[in-house]
Amino acid sequence: MLEGGTIIHLIDEEILKDLKFVTHYFTKDANGKMLLGMAFVLSKQYSDNLSQGVTRGVVRNFAEGNSPAPKHGYLRDEDGLYRPDGKNFELVCDAWEKRRNGDSLESISEYMNKKGYGRKFKKTGRIIRMNPKLLSPFFSIPC
Repeated sequence: MLEGGTIIHLIDEEILKDLKFVTHYFTKDANGKMLLGMAFVLSKQYSDNLSQGVTRGVVRNFAEGNSPAPKHGYLRDEDGLYRPDGKNFELVCDAWEKRRNGDSLESISEYMNKKGYGRKFKKTGRIIRMNPKLLSPFFSIPC
């Protein structure tokens, strides 16, 4: 809205001489400035409403246990909710315990790989083993 007001002010001061839009015809009279102001207001309302809707959807999905990001130690069921992934879940819990005790990322990743940790990607079928680069952001996300 600040930028819209600034543009209308620049038109009033005759610093801006003309505006050309693909979808809107602008005239430099009172009605043209009013329509331009309304266009700014409508775009602001659309943007604010979209932001609220997306935020509401994200909050609701997280409250229901849904998330677009895969989580280590969990599988997504047919409803899209996270469920503990048996052995991998236990290894993730062990990794958190080791990190709490001060173990290094290298030793934790070696431990998890020796115990058979692996996360399989559905699309490619590729199995990802744990490494220190994956563990660093892994420990910044709450379990």
